[in-house]
Parts: sequence; C-alpha cells; structure tokens
Amino acid sequence: MLLGFHRHQYSDYRADNIHGANAWFTAISLKLIDPPMKLETTMQSLKIHHYSNLHLLDVTAFMTIGGPLSTHLRGPIPASLLPGGAGVIGMNGGPPAPPGPNFQVPKNTKWSIHSSNRNNWRG
Repeated sequence: MLLGFHRHQYSDYRADNIHGANAWFTAISLKLIDPPMKLETTMQSLKIHHYSNLHLLDVTAFMTIGGPLSTHLRGPIPASLLPGGAGVIGMNGGPPAPPGPNFQVPKNTKWSIHSSNRNNWRG
C-alpha cells in the first residue's frame, strides 16, 4: 500500500482524505516499480478521480438487480444471478420465471449445456 491507499474494488485503489497533489505524486512514483519499464509496458489505464462524497456518488445499490432503478427484468438472466427475495418483476409482469418453450439463448452468450437449458434462466 502507498500512502494509505487500500483496494476498493478489483483493480481500483482508494485513499480517503488525501490531497490531489499527493495522489498525483503517488501515481507518478509507481514508475519506480522494478523491473524497469514494468508499469509502462503492462498498464492499460491509470486514472485519478476526486469525489467530494464517495457515498453520495456510489450508485451501485440503485443499479443492481432489485434496486430502485432495476426493478423489472428487460431480458432473460441466469437464475443464479437473481438474488432471492430481490423484489424483481419478471418480463411477464409477475415474479421471474423460466422462459417459455420458444426460449433462445441471448445473443453473445457462450453455448454450454447449462446455458442452453431454459430452466437455468429467469425472465
């Protein structure tokens, strides 16, 4: 950890109550990681963001299934991704249920025995 940064989510690191200049210099100091040029040749993105109120700007709970902005299914989803008691309304207006007999796996879904079984989906 550098200067009080801690893993926030996946590859995101966060430091609370830090001055922008300290965040900038910390990011630049990552160039010192050995072996030389390791960071420069493997980095896909390095960004610094400042949020005056991280909790106010965190919309995760609003956007996840069952949140205020995601109460209706717009398409079939894997049943394992639907949390129990989420209060979600299915595509038929009632509780989410397995799709009908004419179910087709959503576009860009990798085929497998499980993904082709309509009972593993909710819509």
